[in-house]
Amino acid sequence: MVQIEVKNKNGWPLTPCSLEVARREVALGRARWVGPRAIRLRFNPFHDRKVRKKILERDDFTCAYCRGKAGTIDHLLPWSQGGRTTMQNCVAACAECNGRRGNLPVEAFIETLEHPVTHPLLVTRTGARTG
Repeated sequence: MVQIEVKNKNGWPLTPCSLEVARREVALGRARWVGPRAIRLRFNPFHDRKVRKKILERDDFTCAYCRGKAGTIDHLLPWSQGGRTTMQNCVAACAECNGRRGNLPVEAFIETLEHPVTHPLLVTRTGARTG
């Protein structure tokens, strides 16, 4: 298996990854190639982990879409479109809602839901209907 060197945003080495993972990270815009067997991340994974935890705690581990138990975060402006992991761009989400939404615009995804959203960030950011 081909191992690809991974560097953080500042160029410091991280744990290597497979070619498949490297290609995915580049395709999603989260990394760029810096050589034939090396990628550099466009973000700091350690910082993003801390922000992810803060988002889940802020939202009481409750999915912003279905109000179920959340274990992931959803980027309102997706990573693939330049969105970043920030408190203002992310909400807690269950894996099912996060997967169903994919890259669908958040406004369009909200319209597919059977009940109104109440998360303040979604209401403010999208003008979504509320309960």
